[in-house]
Amino acid sequence: MKGDLKTQADPAWRYSANPGLYDELMGDNHQLRPHWRALSDSLSAMGHAGLARRWREGQRMIHDNGITYNV
Repeated sequence: MKGDLKTQADPAWRYSANPGLYDELMGDNHQLRPHWRALSDSLSAMGHAGLARRWREGQRMIHDNGITYNV
């Protein structure tokens, strides 16, 4: 499975690093750092619609369960 992981971010996510600053996601060669590849593949596989659906589900669960966060 690890051999199947992509080394570049999915272009649909429109991510770009800030030049001259350290980037946790991408190395200097504009390749995904190894520890982010599995997450990138998962996000790409679910697509925008899947991610939006999961976001709505998470919001619903927070609302239904009365979860709050205070700084």
